[in-house]
Amino acid sequence: MTARYLGSLLSEHFDDYPKAKHYFDLGLTLAPNDPITHFNLALLLAKHGELAETQKHYERACTLEPTYRTEKDDKHFGIKS
Repeated sequence: MTARYLGSLLSEHFDDYPKAKHYFDLGLTLAPNDPITHFNLALLLAKHGELAETQKHYERACTLEPTYRTEKDDKHFGIKS
């Protein structure tokens, strides 16, 4: 979980994409079924235009935690209804 928090901190407060992605990836290595890490990584990837990877992590987050799926987020992450 610490890796997830470091990823979020580096992404949101320091705009350090490479380090943030590293910590999100590490978090998923340690906890591959953590929907929060998948969702936050999707946010980071979307911000940097990596649509295919964004959708993969958003879909995984929604599979693990169905309440994460919203019409607004589907649009944000490029998911077509």
